[in-house]
Amino acid sequence: MAFQSIPTILTPEELMDKAFGRASKITKEDRDKGHRARKTTLARFEAVRNILDDTLYRYVAKFPSLDQLPPYYQELIRLLITEDRYRMALGGVDRARHNIIKILNRAMQQVRHETDGDVLDKARRQTYGRVSSLLKDIEKPLSELADFRKTIKRFPGLRPGLFTVVIAGHPNVGKSSIIRVLSKAEPEVASYPFTTKAANVGHMVIDRPGRRWSESRVEIQLIDTPGLLDRPASERNAIEHQAALALKHLADMILYVRDPTGHCGYPVEAQDRLLAEVRETVPGVPLIVVESKADIKRTEREDVDLRVSTKTLDGIPDLTESLVNTVTTKPANPELEAFLRGEEMPSGR
Repeated sequence: MAFQSIPTILTPEELMDKAFGRASKITKEDRDKGHRARKTTLARFEAVRNILDDTLYRYVAKFPSLDQLPPYYQELIRLLITEDRYRMALGGVDRARHNIIKILNRAMQQVRHETDGDVLDKARRQTYGRVSSLLKDIEKPLSELADFRKTIKRFPGLRPGLFTVVIAGHPNVGKSSIIRVLSKAEPEVASYPFTTKAANVGHMVIDRPGRRWSESRVEIQLIDTPGLLDRPASERNAIEHQAALALKHLADMILYVRDPTGHCGYPVEAQDRLLAEVRETVPGVPLIVVESKADIKRTEREDVDLRVSTKTLDGIPDLTESLVNTVTTKPANPELEAFLRGEEMPSGR
């Protein structure tokens, strides 16, 4: 996942140690003392320039461009970070990078023909001082980028081109078990920015023989959302409430899981109230109600679409067919898909 490739953000002091420390180890050979001092100074300036240019550029380039992210990720960034802070921090770091390059290029030009050791030492001290001052000026943007990195790395790794089913319902109603039996492989355990609980992300792959090539294989993404659609709105804080609303950008369908046995620890009445809240939270998103644990108890309620058991697999084929029949094709975005695989994409500058 590309979010995981965002590098560790160093402090100004760590950047100085990295650049100046590596540069200090560089020496150039020449029989003439003055020429040797000039060559060494030029090589050190060039090393500092390249190290800071590469490092700061990677910081900016590895943060995703808001405009080219899927709407759901855009909403998460605006909600947890705010768009202005995000753009200002990246812009501040990139401006400092350009200014550092200018300072070092100018310094290299000024000493290109200098052979006086004292003059070269003075030029080095002055140039390093200016570079240090610029790095100290972006202490806040760098600190903010470090915080943003921690937040963004907790975003669930999703594929925006896939039909996405969000699994909702109280804890322990059987959501994880349903994701597991529907998935082609063991579901991924992903972090989620609103809770310490892990989110399960599964993928269904269904071949449909006889269909034209573009429709012969169906892929569906399944994800639960810990802390969002698993409890009443009254128990969510303001950020969690807004994040739940943002699910309208993620979910192509909601699969609401109800436990008729009550073994989950929540009475059926509470589960019904949560279902009503889920409908209000993401209006317009298709929703199907699935009763779990059908091997223990089955009801005759008319508001239930399907009844399943993950132990006996009763009802699982019907659930699979229901999901496949509702899949709609999403427009391809090769650039975004490449980014989410960890390849570079236009940055958030």
